[in-house]
Amino acid sequence: MCLDKRTTYQGRNEREIKLLSNKTFKIMKYIKLFLTSILILALSSACTGQDRIIKASDLPTKAQTMLNDIFKGRQTTLVQRDKDGLKTFYDVVLDDGTKIEYDDKGEWCEINSKPNSVPTSLIPSQIIEYVKQNFANANIVQIERDRRGYEIDLSTGIDISFDKDMKVRKLDD
Repeated sequence: MCLDKRTTYQGRNEREIKLLSNKTFKIMKYIKLFLTSILILALSSACTGQDRIIKASDLPTKAQTMLNDIFKGRQTTLVQRDKDGLKTFYDVVLDDGTKIEYDDKGEWCEINSKPNSVPTSLIPSQIIEYVKQNFANANIVQIERDRRGYEIDLSTGIDISFDKDMKVRKLDD
């Protein structure tokens, strides 16, 4: 049996092999595109989280107590539960425009009272004293706390970051 030089793999000639490899390449390209699309769809749906409007009575007890004691007389206009992966947060908007974010235990994470002042009973005394001594005419209109410390915004537009020991980390104007 004499083999032609153009006869190669399993008796197929070069032209047939090229056609097969082009078809295989196209099929692999479509499979890759399909799998990439599925991955993007899955990731985008996972990242969007689950935001739901809820009743104020569905907030954690600690958050309800704070609203009733400190923000007495103000009505909630929006209460929303944000589920972001494993963490749950609650966003509350009051009728005067104050926005409060709570964690899943009912501890406040952020309070934005612009243009009003954040209630002093929610601000650590060291921060109040620092602001009185250094920015006598300013009010604290926003406060945020996390595991690293506190960040505040003053009515004068100055932002101050404090560490856990209430030492100034950063001051921006």
